[in-house]
Amino acid sequence: MPRRPGELHVTPGDPSPGTSGEMYLKAVFVLAEGAGEVIAARLAEFLGVSRASASAALRRLDAQRLLHADERHAIRLTPAGLATARTMVRRHRLFETWLIDTLRLPWEAAYHEACRLEHAISAQVEQRMYEALGRPASCPHGNPIADGAPPSAGVPLDTLTVGTAARVTSIGFPIEFRPEYLGYLEAHGVTPGTLLRVQEMPPQSDGRAVRIGDETMFLPSAVASAVRVRRTDAPEAAGR
Repeated sequence: MPRRPGELHVTPGDPSPGTSGEMYLKAVFVLAEGAGEVIAARLAEFLGVSRASASAALRRLDAQRLLHADERHAIRLTPAGLATARTMVRRHRLFETWLIDTLRLPWEAAYHEACRLEHAISAQVEQRMYEALGRPASCPHGNPIADGAPPSAGVPLDTLTVGTAARVTSIGFPIEFRPEYLGYLEAHGVTPGTLLRVQEMPPQSDGRAVRIGDETMFLPSAVASAVRVRRTDAPEAAGR
């Protein structure tokens, strides 16, 4: 049956790989979006589990035909695995929207709650929640919720040169799923809509220094590459 505009794409009755399996599938999807190739060691590090645990989980998911490893041991999701991973990401963003915008939880706390809740709802409840929230186009980090929604505009912060003013548009992969970074970014005001200006860095430093209002802060390269911004010449830009 064709979907209505703005309807979330979830197939009721899809076989579930279980909470742990869904977590692994989402992690593979997140890492692939952020870095391209995913191997078991990197997956284990990202999830904070042992390599033995990761290998065992991957074997189970391979047996379920949700992912497979190629001859170079790079892990790739099958179409079924990809559909499950996208559902988990969408539900995670939907719950974060509710937890942050409605319940006013801080970003880091909302992340942990969303990780628990995303496994516990049906397709029907997901759609009803989406409707009740007013069909949000994006989550509080600026990333799309509904299938087919365009990704946030902008360029990675680490591509800007010193002196460039910009407005944050989103916090992207994989930092969107790193709660320790989310708490740091929110605490320092690096959120969608924030105006900032790139500052001079010490020689040999890796990352970006940015000025927001009266504060100058340092963002490691891994974080700066995930913060997407749009250049602006607005006179109110930070540090002008």
